[in-house]
Amino acid sequence: MTKPPKKSKRFKYNLESALGFRELRESQEQDKFNTAEKKYKEELKKEEVMKAQEHQEHQHLLGELSEGKTIDFQQVMMRKAHLEQLKEKIVDQVTIREGAEEEKDIQREALVQAMKDKKILEEDKEKKRELWKKIMKKEDMKFLDEIASIAFSKRAREEKETTELERKKLKKQSEGAFDDTDSPE
Repeated sequence: MTKPPKKSKRFKYNLESALGFRELRESQEQDKFNTAEKKYKEELKKEEVMKAQEHQEHQHLLGELSEGKTIDFQQVMMRKAHLEQLKEKIVDQVTIREGAEEEKDIQREALVQAMKDKKILEEDKEKKRELWKKIMKKEDMKFLDEIASIAFSKRAREEKETTELERKKLKKQSEGAFDDTDSPE
């Protein structure tokens, strides 16, 4: 168990450097997460653009076929090859996007862990601050009790001295009164 803090004017947390390190680590993890999230959004957007392009090309081809236009077989084969290439690119893009999503999730977990680590130290700091406040209050009460005790002792001593002086004075006066009656004049 740690020893209680000593009386001081300002609270000083003994793990302040560790807390600073954890705050820095949280900030770094936040930056990494933001970067991973941005990359994920970019990859998702690319995927959506490719899928929209594929859909548009399909619709365009179906539109030409349904209109009954005569289409060159060579042109149909070229479009089919183009659509297959586009489909492959979309599959690749889905894989890239999933990878970016996994990276984002990993970074989120790292960020959450960094936040937890920092929170633990912040809570410890608050508990120690409260303990420090209690100790300082207790020390202040001890100090005030000492002052009151010293003042009481001083007052009691002064009263004792005053009563002792008055008693001596009365004793002298009473001795003086007897001396005056005994002396012949």
